Amino acid sequence: MLSKKQARAFFLGGTVLFSIIFLGLSYESVSTSIPSKTNADQIT
Repeated sequence: MLSKKQARAFFLGGTVLFSIIFLGLSYESVSTSIPSKTNADQIT
């Protein structure tokens, strides 16, 4: 069983880790995948 301090540290650590992963994957999608799929050069 985790103490209150350990539970708080576990929650905050998981939140920070998930946020970093989410922002990294979002940036990767916006910078590489989306521009190649929009066909912006063919839009008049």
